[in-house]
Amino acid sequence: MSQKEIIYLSFGSFSNHISTHFWNQQQSYFTYDQSDLPSGSTSRDVEHTSSQDEEPLIDHDVSFQAGQTLTGQDTYNPRAILFETEQEFGALAKLNALYDSFPADSDGRSVALDSLQSWGSEAQVIATERVRPSRYQRRLELEDQGLDPESSDDDDDGQDDDVQKTASIGDGPSLPKQRRSKRSYRFWSDYSRTFFHSKSLVSVGGQLTAPMPGSYNAAHSPSNSDGRTRFETFSQGVAQFDQLESQHEVLDTNIRWFAEDADLLQGFHYTIDTSDAFGGLGCKYLENLVDEFPKLSHLVFGAGWGNTTYVPEDAGDSASWENRLARIRRINNLQSLTQMMEFSTVAAPLCIPDWQGDGQVGANWRRYLGRIDLSDMHHAAALVSPHLETATLGTRLKSRSETLSSLTARLNWRRDTKLVHLGGALPVAYPAPLSSSSIAGSMDPVDALLKSYGYGDSDSRARQRGAPLESESDLSARGAKHLLSTWIDLSLPTHLSGGEKRRKQLLQHLSRPYSHTAVLRNSNLDQARLGLGMLDSILSQINPPFGQGVYIPQSYNVLSSYPNFFTLLDKHSNPLTEATTQSSRKVARPKHLPVLSSLSATPSSVYLFKEARDTVNEVLNGHLPMIAYGLDGEDARDGLKEIRENIEGWIDAYSVGEEDEEEENGMGTDEEYDVDQKEEDGLDWDL
Repeated sequence: MSQKEIIYLSFGSFSNHISTHFWNQQQSYFTYDQSDLPSGSTSRDVEHTSSQDEEPLIDHDVSFQAGQTLTGQDTYNPRAILFETEQEFGALAKLNALYDSFPADSDGRSVALDSLQSWGSEAQVIATERVRPSRYQRRLELEDQGLDPESSDDDDDGQDDDVQKTASIGDGPSLPKQRRSKRSYRFWSDYSRTFFHSKSLVSVGGQLTAPMPGSYNAAHSPSNSDGRTRFETFSQGVAQFDQLESQHEVLDTNIRWFAEDADLLQGFHYTIDTSDAFGGLGCKYLENLVDEFPKLSHLVFGAGWGNTTYVPEDAGDSASWENRLARIRRINNLQSLTQMMEFSTVAAPLCIPDWQGDGQVGANWRRYLGRIDLSDMHHAAALVSPHLETATLGTRLKSRSETLSSLTARLNWRRDTKLVHLGGALPVAYPAPLSSSSIAGSMDPVDALLKSYGYGDSDSRARQRGAPLESESDLSARGAKHLLSTWIDLSLPTHLSGGEKRRKQLLQHLSRPYSHTAVLRNSNLDQARLGLGMLDSILSQINPPFGQGVYIPQSYNVLSSYPNFFTLLDKHSNPLTEATTQSSRKVARPKHLPVLSSLSATPSSVYLFKEARDTVNEVLNGHLPMIAYGLDGEDARDGLKEIRENIEGWIDAYSVGEEDEEEENGMGTDEEYDVDQKEEDGLDWDL
């Protein structure tokens, strides 16, 4: 009997945004009769061209569990546990419509208040104002009732569609300014299309806990914190784990409840915010679940959010505040990375790229994303989630030969490459075959003469002779080249620089990884042969079983909850491949798109480890006290030295060729680690 179920855990606002897009996509794979559409699922979002009798590609039992509501209604709920600060759940009820204990006309009724009537006096109620449902959720309610929502799927952002140019980067073409969208959604629950079981929602910290900046209810400066404690440091998350387990026993009450419902678990899938206190909370649950389920696979995605670079102190009143948050985020990312490398089976860090950055695999990675706002969690998560969902899609297929165990074993076959990169192309552009008109601007005189006598052009004569203008392998190679030009690596450091030289190095690492699993998805079977050829061309330098390419005839559904940030699509929503000016002009929302996503163990991980090493050296060699980085405890310095030794080992494991050269920041011998603080200098950095 093959392994089947996967339990998904998500920690923090950004991770929950990613998970919301993920679960909306899983919901769209269900095929319903028109009369049997559940709330949050509308037939207009997804066109099901296959017959109802056709076997579905996706095995819903992997990610969903069957059950019944309190009224006996059959339902499917995600096998998921979402951890979030209380105020960031938004209008999502703790007991949603499927599990509401009270009838619909009893809004405001309270069992506690009813019990106080026997005292003969009125109770004074002090409560926060209820969060109103979003416009999108109200539209879904109208659709469920069969009414016209009278609203367009596209966001009315009021942005100018004209192309806006900025200065060119390096020797490359000029870029349009990064778009700033009107924030359409306050919380991830505002566009969630899935009903969660009550055991799936875990509130962290209570009303007096504030999330980090980027979330809707975050305190963006010390002056407007309203007395709330910001959930910001790794150690806070570790302490919150102890509090949750002592008060609510989440491991036994929530997680074990899902595990016992499964027949044969594949493993656990984690998405953890690493830049705030949720990094500490998520890593503690990872540590305990690895101890509880040591034979299962634990696939971890560590999602970083927020600025980690310093601004000049004279940049404004908020400069010191921004620099403090940057220091805390850097050390949180470092501690989370260390814990993920120790306890996970395979871990993939997630970093939102810098729009103006030049350190990406593809020089044209922005080509089809011209209207994206990378400062908005809704948009940024919509960039990450399709790749995360596609790269792991093989573990959820009905006729699957892939499981979390086989996937992680292939990626970490050397046993020292736990860290992998998530990347790919969204959308995938397929090149058109060459024709004589695309090769030459003017007709050959002989062709013109023959055509005047009715013999046709050179294309038709070449086809009659059985000699195509371009072979299949040449067409696939050209398509793969264009694909790599739009490739984005979501695990590279955000501010990696280096220009064209760095890009060539990244491309070489991608073409010669230690291991690579790529998934190409497209419902258009007419393009399957070309797509497989492009996939083979990309994976040509690595052989099975270390490299694997999979084609799945299921495109990514672009739902109404998904932001329409795409550009350079034709009227049929196909990406344009011919040379054209980078544009931010709005296009019609596509219904579905082909996507290529991959997980790979690559030498490019060295850049991430070097960034982590720089963070350690900054803390140990700098003049700021440990508390400025959110570190406490007398053994913090010794712990950082141990982390640095581990980082040096990881750099050695991933380095190849030019990466083996001695660097000025590198440490060679154990004695060199003792130069951080000299006794004779008379300074105590921890004061």
